[in-house]
Amino acid sequence: MTHENSQIKLVFKNQTIFLTGATGFLGKVMIAKLLTDCEDIKRIYMLLRPKKGKNSEQRFEEIFEQPCFELLKSKTSNWKEKVSLIEGDCEEPFLGISDDNLKILKNEVHFVIHLAANMKKNQFNLDKLGDKIENVLNVERTNKLLEEFLTSKKKEIEKLRKAWELWNMAKNSSEVNESMENLMAEVIDTPIDPKNSKNPEYIKLKCTQVLERCHLEFVSYIEQHYRSK
Repeated sequence: MTHENSQIKLVFKNQTIFLTGATGFLGKVMIAKLLTDCEDIKRIYMLLRPKKGKNSEQRFEEIFEQPCFELLKSKTSNWKEKVSLIEGDCEEPFLGISDDNLKILKNEVHFVIHLAANMKKNQFNLDKLGDKIENVLNVERTNKLLEEFLTSKKKEIEKLRKAWELWNMAKNSSEVNESMENLMAEVIDTPIDPKNSKNPEYIKLKCTQVLERCHLEFVSYIEQHYRSK
């Protein structure tokens, strides 16, 4: 990820992420890696809840005391400006996020990284059955996060999928074939230059424009979905 032209760095350049599971092993490593190697990332919002007598702010600060952040601290001094706390709870409806914070997410977030999970294997004191129940809860919490952000966007998701399919077909083709033309009719909703309609590179550009618009629609969805409930 350290290469200047890394695709990952380019994807996250000037982008904002909403991340769950920040206090877990994967969450901390993910945050440290993104902040260290993606210097141009705009911000990471982290969902945290009070736990074990500590409030969200205390748990937020403790994350950055871990050894995985030592390299980051040695490389830059302004990293703390790029991380923010969002108080909430994955077990609560709408993740327990306040109206004000939902507005922030709606206006700023480009990517969601969901890493939250309950790892207490003996929580139910039922050994194997407890493990199975906890696995179900972890899946359900993942589904809940997806529901909050994606339920009312089925048509847009299908359009997004087809746009990606068409983009990849154009990438791997030297000319536009019939299958691509059929997808173009479904996906591309802006005028197509007749002179370039058979040019795969042009079709990739048109798909990118569609993907960008879908992305903006997804960001604005968060608050609309919440208000409709």
